[in-house]
Amino acid sequence: MPKKLISILLLVCLLPCLLLAEAKANLKGKIIILDPGHGGSDSGATTAKLIEKNLNLEVALRLEKLLTEAKAAVYLTRRDDRDVSLVERVRFFHKYQADAVISLHHNAKPYDPAADEVAVYRPSFPTPEAKRLANLISSELVKATGNPRGALGPANYYILENSRDLPIVIAEPYYLTHEKHIKLLQDSATLDLEAEAYFNALILFFDPTER
Repeated sequence: MPKKLISILLLVCLLPCLLLAEAKANLKGKIIILDPGHGGSDSGATTAKLIEKNLNLEVALRLEKLLTEAKAAVYLTRRDDRDVSLVERVRFFHKYQADAVISLHHNAKPYDPAADEVAVYRPSFPTPEAKRLANLISSELVKATGNPRGALGPANYYILENSRDLPIVIAEPYYLTHEKHIKLLQDSATLDLEAEAYFNALILFFDPTER
């Protein structure tokens, strides 16, 4: 095979890796807060085999690893199964003046077991960055999960309404009341894909060419 052709093939193979490395560089030094929802006495949604508070934390820890490897400064509101009040969470967000805040949750609708959409919420009267972050996270979660896009907009949740000055979202990509989702969430690969979706959204969020 001619050397020139070999060089071209190598470049084609290496280009995606080079582009990913360049994209990850945009995360360096960014202050990102991950808020695993619920914890301690607050279990969140539950099934016979799944507890939401545990899922939220497992995805957050996976996402933290990806972000830390990209040299972002990552802080978690909890690293284990403990109670953290909504007031404490909001204080934590503002303590670090985060460049992005993601509150990780998993949904439930006992009255509608067919519900399977990705829901992403932001504050009412958000910063433009909060709105953009919500859009990117919604898009990446839809791609990763294959679930349809659901709610994408403002919601009157305490941590959102008291953090309007920050790029903050609450995201809920799966339902603990949907039979298929319950099976998927028992597979660690599903949690990896979910973490990667958040990671990809943050890469795009901090990419100056995407603004």
